[in-house]
Amino acid sequence: MENRINQDTGLYQWPLFELLFGHEIARARRYPSPLCLLHLSMWGNGKVSPERAESAVMHVAHVLNSSLRQVDVPAHYNDDFLILLPVTDEEGGLTVARRLIERISGEHTARTGSRYFISVCVGMTSHVGGALISGPDLLQQAAESKDEAIRLGPNTLMNYRDLALIRA
Repeated sequence: MENRINQDTGLYQWPLFELLFGHEIARARRYPSPLCLLHLSMWGNGKVSPERAESAVMHVAHVLNSSLRQVDVPAHYNDDFLILLPVTDEEGGLTVARRLIERISGEHTARTGSRYFISVCVGMTSHVGGALISGPDLLQQAAESKDEAIRLGPNTLMNYRDLALIRA
């Protein structure tokens, strides 16, 4: 399974995430169990040097690797991160998302000693499990929630259920 885990960050790459995501969707469908998906994006309003961007990615990866359970699936997704939380209900997902925002956000130091800030926006969706759960729907809902969190500003969490209520 070459290139399935990023050697620098220890996070899953898309092909392996997609495979594990499919397995967890099937499990949640067969044995109705809750499932959460977080879509995390670093938030910024300007150009960032490549060194600071790399440091920020490494910091996010470190927090994900040290804060999540072994069964959770953190992955790179384009320039963002997806975090699959199997057997996690909505309240549990909100707790994890808030904890990640708290641990990632703030001032940090790059390897060269320069200081920089990281802010993140997180979109979250959850499902109770059962026959109606859909992987593509969860991915779309998490992305829409993340986009709304970005619109609201740094260090924001948007739950899809709340977004759906706002739109109604």
